[in-house]
Amino acid sequence: MAHPLVELEGQIRARVDWMTNEARMRDAPPDEVHRELTALAQSMLPHVEGSARHFGDEAWGARMRQMLQELPVTATRAYAQRMGIAVSDGGILAPPAPAAPVKKSSVFANAKATAKDQPWRANAETYDQSYTFKCVHCGAPQQAVLDFMCRFCHQKINS
Repeated sequence: MAHPLVELEGQIRARVDWMTNEARMRDAPPDEVHRELTALAQSMLPHVEGSARHFGDEAWGARMRQMLQELPVTATRAYAQRMGIAVSDGGILAPPAPAAPVKKSSVFANAKATAKDQPWRANAETYDQSYTFKCVHCGAPQQAVLDFMCRFCHQKINS
């Protein structure tokens, strides 16, 4: 059976792992993760100090206080690196790089720009402006416009 101080340290590390994994699942921003980890570190500090006093292990208490003080920064930095976010040495996170405007093509802008284009005008002589249906049953061409009955086999042209 492990010493209670070792168990407390393991519980804190497990809680940090759980918090960062849960944050990854919801794509939380690093500053939100930092706030949550800071709150955890502050809430665990009285437990660590009380346990160190109770078991008379001040060296463990000093090490754990140092770990809790550095926990929000180190765990947030590790979280940001796993998420692929740039991390600076000075602060928690690198300042966001100025984002270059991403040119997104708009369907409506494209339609508006090309609405007046009439490519068939250039080849007006060769462009066939009429379309003739063929009967699916016998292959005969449609004889009269908007008459969808075949004059040869007397069935509907398109069914």
